[in-house]
Amino acid sequence: MNENFKYLIYIFLTIIGIGILPNLILRPIWSSGIAALTILLNGFLIPISLLRVIKWINKKFDKDWWILNFALIIGTVCLSVYLGFLNWANWADNTPGGWGSNNVDKGTYMILNLELTIGLGIVGIALLIKIITKIGEWKSKTYS
Repeated sequence: MNENFKYLIYIFLTIIGIGILPNLILRPIWSSGIAALTILLNGFLIPISLLRVIKWINKKFDKDWWILNFALIIGTVCLSVYLGFLNWANWADNTPGGWGSNNVDKGTYMILNLELTIGLGIVGIALLIKIITKIGEWKSKTYS
C-alpha cells in the first residue's frame, strides 16, 4: 500500500476516533450533568488529543502535511461542538416536561461559543507556532 495512502488513512481514523466517536458515545447517556463534560471534551481534550496524535503520525510517516492537518483539525473541532449540541437537542426533546430543542437560549449559545473559542484557540495557537516554525525553516534554507 502506498505510504501517502496509509498516512491519510491514519489521519482520518484519528479524526473519526478522537473527534467524532466520543460525542456519539455520549449521546445515549446524555443528561444535564454531562454539559460540563462536553465543555471539557470539546474545548480541551479533543483539540489537544488531535494535535498530539497527528504530530505522532507525522513523525511515524516522516510527513508534514500541516495545511491539510490543521484544516481537518479545525473542521473536526467544529463538528464535535455541533455533535455536542445535537446531543443536547435530542435530550431536550426527549425529556418529559423539558423545554425542547426549539427553545435555544443565550446560555446554550454561550456554551457553544465557549467550546468553540477554547477549542479553536488551542488549535490556533498551535497553528501560529507551526507557521512561525515554517517561516524560520524557509528563511534558514534561503540564507544557507
